[in-house]
Amino acid sequence: MKRFAAALLAVVSACSSKPPDPREHVAEETPPLASGAAARALVDSLKDDQAPLWCDGVKDLEPGLRAAVHRELTRRAVEAREKDPPGPEPTHKEVQAIRLLLGRSPESAGDFADFLVWSAAHKGAEGEKALRALGIGAFPSVLKLRRDRHPEVSQGIAVILSQRLIGGRASRVSTDEQIITFCKDELARCPEDCRPSYRAILAALGDDQALDAFPALLQSDVLADQILGHLLLYGVISKGNPYTEAAMKALVGTTGKQPELWQALSRRILGWWEDHHGRLAFDAKSGFWNVE
Repeated sequence: MKRFAAALLAVVSACSSKPPDPREHVAEETPPLASGAAARALVDSLKDDQAPLWCDGVKDLEPGLRAAVHRELTRRAVEAREKDPPGPEPTHKEVQAIRLLLGRSPESAGDFADFLVWSAAHKGAEGEKALRALGIGAFPSVLKLRRDRHPEVSQGIAVILSQRLIGGRASRVSTDEQIITFCKDELARCPEDCRPSYRAILAALGDDQALDAFPALLQSDVLADQILGHLLLYGVISKGNPYTEAAMKALVGTTGKQPELWQALSRRILGWWEDHHGRLAFDAKSGFWNVE
């Protein structure tokens, strides 16, 4: 920690005339409640022309504080990239630091998951391949993009969750059991507005106690939630499916830019759900729901 503080003090003294940095005297083990404030202070000291030196010090932090610094750096990198105008990608010091840290410590990628998923989700088909390779570990970060300002991204994450990460048992990287365990664990710690997404995934895999998640998604004010609900229902109902393949392909082809079409479908399916959900039965052998 002292070496890290010394390196950062060198950066600060070279770029400003601020008084001595009190972090020079921080204890080796930072208390959990203090790590957030300490991480913000440390990331504040990152300068555009000193990223390599700053990153040299990060590796000397105790693990808890180092992870907190990584997460704060990730938050700011996503925030900076979200504000970028169309065109060539600008160089942000936070993004530069993340790339340097990952190059030196690839095993720390988990700390930067939100940024890695955000970047992949904004790269179209190429990024989708990267997300698919992450499997269920990408779920929490992917769900944070439900309100992304780019409609093609907010719809794309619904497609990725429903068709790439849990659909196609033969091609996905996670088993039903792994997905179920992961979703149940996440339900205990995820934000309240993400709970219907996890519960709908559980319902899609046969949990009849979670079926109420589907109307919750279809009534959400977040378009990505509605799209996820539709894609999951379309994909897991065999006998009595209320969707047609042609109609779903046409809707997915709008890339989220005609929300009124999805919203109209939500109203229709909610009416269908009211009349038919009590007759749904799961066939464990085939892995599909049927309207009996």
